[in-house]
Amino acid sequence: MLVASRVRTLLRADNPSELFRSHNYEGKVQDACALCCAPQVHGIVHDTIEFVRGVLDVEMNSATDNPMVFTGSAEMTTDLTPSIQTNQIENETEQPKEEAEITDLDDAEQEIKRINALVEQKQKPVEHPAAGMKHTSDTFYRGDGGFVISGDNFHGEYPVKVLDYLAIGIQEIASVSERRIDPLVSENKVLTHPSSVDSISTSSTKEARVSMGGLGVRKALTVVGRSSIEILAACQGLDLLRPLRTTEALETVHALVRTRVPKFDKDHVMKSGIYAVLELIRSGAICDTVAPFLSKLHESGL
Repeated sequence: MLVASRVRTLLRADNPSELFRSHNYEGKVQDACALCCAPQVHGIVHDTIEFVRGVLDVEMNSATDNPMVFTGSAEMTTDLTPSIQTNQIENETEQPKEEAEITDLDDAEQEIKRINALVEQKQKPVEHPAAGMKHTSDTFYRGDGGFVISGDNFHGEYPVKVLDYLAIGIQEIASVSERRIDPLVSENKVLTHPSSVDSISTSSTKEARVSMGGLGVRKALTVVGRSSIEILAACQGLDLLRPLRTTEALETVHALVRTRVPKFDKDHVMKSGIYAVLELIRSGAICDTVAPFLSKLHESGL
């Protein structure tokens, strides 16, 4: 509903779009799905963005990572709580005997048991990380006085999942766009494979669960950044339809983009133009441009 209200507000200004009037009574049954379904597609993406923003606000202001650094004493220790199997493994993994020390079958049997214990330990790093420490016995960092300042580290489990959702949502917008660039849309489908479905243990298995938060951020930024191509294509479309003009709000956005990127008169490398528009998006300049036109919408309570 919010997205539909915004679209209606931007298209129904004091000076109606000449483009809209030029298409009246052409005999078409309906507009393309990229247009008539925009509120539904953009609406769920809007909800996703708001959800992601809320999660990131909480996580960025939460004590969820380690090591946590406090002012004052720099002393920090690692506390590993041994498991019930520790003594058994330590006994079974003593230094092996020299060949000359093995004098009977009992000695040979003991050496084989030690080798088996070593192999089993290597094959089960999650069950026995750090020489006999069970994964359930987490690593704690302690400061002066023995208080725990950090525990198990999931590297942004919740944020990376919501960033995966964000990338998928933005991909939905690109996939229905009538002005899409096919290779990038196809690549976006690969980038929207959730990074949070995988995990590889690190730090000698002390961090047995890593949610690939960095990858999730990079993928989301890549997919979201390509929305600048959509704006470039829309502005070029308006230029091709001159002398007809759209509403004042959209003409203002077009004028802003043209201060950074000129009209395309021939084939050329578009990289600089894409990054220029991307900067307008990141800086909030485009939102600031249409804000006065949407102010009446917000005043109405929608």
